[in-house]
Amino acid sequence: MKFKEALEFWSVLIIKLFGMAALFGVVGYSFNQPILGMFVIGFIINFVLGVSVTYYFNYKHEKLVAEQNRAILDYQSKKTAKVQCAYCHAENIVPIDLSNTKFICPRCKKQNRLIAEFTAAQITVPQSTDDMIGRAVQN
Repeated sequence: MKFKEALEFWSVLIIKLFGMAALFGVVGYSFNQPILGMFVIGFIINFVLGVSVTYYFNYKHEKLVAEQNRAILDYQSKKTAKVQCAYCHAENIVPIDLSNTKFICPRCKKQNRLIAEFTAAQITVPQSTDDMIGRAVQN
């Protein structure tokens, strides 16, 4: 979080906290209660509720993120590839895991290493075949 964002966050938090406490104090004063006492009670109630609600939503968010991470790992662990052993040429079904590129062949018990290559392509607008033929004839 940048300094400007943090300063804005804390200033809004303090304004809300003291604003609600002042409102609580004024409402209590209208019922012949001491304004300072009601201000303190409003401050405490607002602070405790704010911390409780923030903790609850942070807990729910962290729980959701953990569940999503488990689902991603479970999905990734189900991806496999058929790979031949470099020594005995036996076909192995190996889980695709980019953090671990080694596997041991169950047949010959020798360690193999995978090399993963990725390519990317961009979808383009199809060209007219008539236009391409016309250019080929002209050249």
